Amino acid sequence: MAERTARDRPELRILRPHPAGGDSPIRDVAVTAERTGALSFEVTFELIGDIERLALPVDVPSRRTDDLWRQTCCEVFIARNDGAGYYELNLSPSGQWAFYGFSGYRIGMTRPYGVEIESMRRERTADRYRLSATVHLDRLPGLESGLPWRVGLTSVIEDTAGDKTYWALAHPSAGPDFHHAEGFVLDLNAPEPR
Repeated sequence: MAERTARDRPELRILRPHPAGGDSPIRDVAVTAERTGALSFEVTFELIGDIERLALPVDVPSRRTDDLWRQTCCEVFIARNDGAGYYELNLSPSGQWAFYGFSGYRIGMTRPYGVEIESMRRERTADRYRLSATVHLDRLPGLESGLPWRVGLTSVIEDTAGDKTYWALAHPSAGPDFHHAEGFVLDLNAPEPR
């Protein structure tokens, strides 16, 4: 396998907290995301700050679970290429994950199958928490292998006092709203054939 050059590495994106939020033990959320195959991607969220004050759920065996967004959670929203629909992936520091499909803005929610989380990796230091996952979406309708995907990268950050802040690449609404299509501001291109 050829070594990746700096030009091949995914660009680092910095999420911003919603202006209506309060204080957070986290000062930065840095994310890299790249398509690693026609219908797969890898994403890494790095939370930087006072990790001792970050509320992290207890480690459990990796499985699909609902309501992960109620705690510290990292999320990826992917707009479908065939209309108003989109997908939502939730990755929890617990090791659990969730995946939803929507036919339009917050409507028609389904729990589609055909999603594979190849690996979820979690690392913690005094000032950083890193969560990475490789995701395969080979059997999902509405995602074209050769077209760019419009993506929203977001995080819910909960502190040990139970207060939450909401982080995203863009905040198009007065209140936190990760489902808003104008928040899907990153284009992830299909990898170039080698």
